Amino acid sequence: MKDFRLAKCDLKMFRIDALCTVKSSKRVYARDYVPNGIPFFRGREITQMSQNKPISKKLYISKDVFEEMDKKFGSPQIGDILLTAVGTIGNTWEVNTTPLYFKDGNIFWFSEFVTDIINPKYLKIVFESNWFQRLLRRKSSIGSVQNTLTIEKVKRLRIPLPSLDDQNRIVDQISKFSSLYNLNHTILRELEEYSKLLFHKWFIDFNFPNEKGLPYRKSGGNLHVHNGKLCPKDWTWSPLGRYISFQKGMYYASDDIDGSSKGIPMVNLDSFTNYGGYKAEGIKNYTGTYNETKYLHPFDLVVACTDVTRQGDIIGTPLLLPDVHGNHLLISCDVAHIQVKKPLDTYYVQCVLQQRIYRKYIKRFANGTNVLHLNPKGIARFHTYIPDQRTLSKFSEILENIEMKRSVLIKENQFLQNMRQILIQKWIATR
Repeated sequence: MKDFRLAKCDLKMFRIDALCTVKSSKRVYARDYVPNGIPFFRGREITQMSQNKPISKKLYISKDVFEEMDKKFGSPQIGDILLTAVGTIGNTWEVNTTPLYFKDGNIFWFSEFVTDIINPKYLKIVFESNWFQRLLRRKSSIGSVQNTLTIEKVKRLRIPLPSLDDQNRIVDQISKFSSLYNLNHTILRELEEYSKLLFHKWFIDFNFPNEKGLPYRKSGGNLHVHNGKLCPKDWTWSPLGRYISFQKGMYYASDDIDGSSKGIPMVNLDSFTNYGGYKAEGIKNYTGTYNETKYLHPFDLVVACTDVTRQGDIIGTPLLLPDVHGNHLLISCDVAHIQVKKPLDTYYVQCVLQQRIYRKYIKRFANGTNVLHLNPKGIARFHTYIPDQRTLSKFSEILENIEMKRSVLIKENQFLQNMRQILIQKWIATR
């Protein structure tokens, strides 16, 4: 990779509103939502797209409402940038499809770039840098519920810019890291979807391979009724509580958390993505005292027992710990370790707890107003099939290989993200 250095004298400071137009949208009301139409994004959707994740809940407004807004106030165009400004601030997404509209106040819209001064893709790189993210946090107002940015504050922010030629070279270098990161992320998502589809095929449709390798149910496999539930021969229908137990995580003080990489990695509530999944940047490093019997290891199964999201998106969510932090991890008091007993294993139980029917069921066992707390008895009471050992072993062997591949990709993406930030930090000199 060709190296080039930017001397501080090559940089000039510009206010953001000298580089582009900064505004938000006009208000759209919940009554304007329709089942199908023009895509409508809130902060949650921008965050998910900024992380290359599928949108969990798609919203739309009618074509008539959109055209009225577009005619009076305009709408985002391809290449424009959207940035979240409420709650989790600073997540950015470059518009790559039209038409679309977005929620007023929650999202800032950067458009009409002065292209003889700024490459819009370079501006997005600045927005994603650790330096700019820290700047946004300092400028945000801490509300009673959520952090908030104002358009006027963002307009006045000053950022250092190199020459346009240097910006273009930086964009080219960073795009190589981003392309590989995005490819890995796509593979990670496909592996996750494959696991879910395989679980459904084998343990919901009962078309696991029989002794001859043929789909069990389609090839006439025997079914019987156990505890009122139809299931394959030698299978049973049972509450999970017979095969699992729980161990809560550790209480800790803020002084026990180190902002660097020192200490023992601690999985906490921020390590879970909405609706499940691992978030590497949410890991804390614990430097306090602990009992080594509290150690967890790669591919142990944990579950979120607390939730501060409005819709309870995380409560009860399972997470199979990837092999990215070495052989010793800790968990916070907001997380519980699910210890699985034979004949079941962590791979199978994780898939059971990823089902939509479980996600809907478990919320009944969460109590609280602003913070939800889970009663683990809810998980114990959830019923599932207990397959025969041969089928379960084959499934777990496949899932183990998938999770090992996922760990390799997660590690690689962590490396790419770190290298990307190092390069950005080197190129975006700060005052």
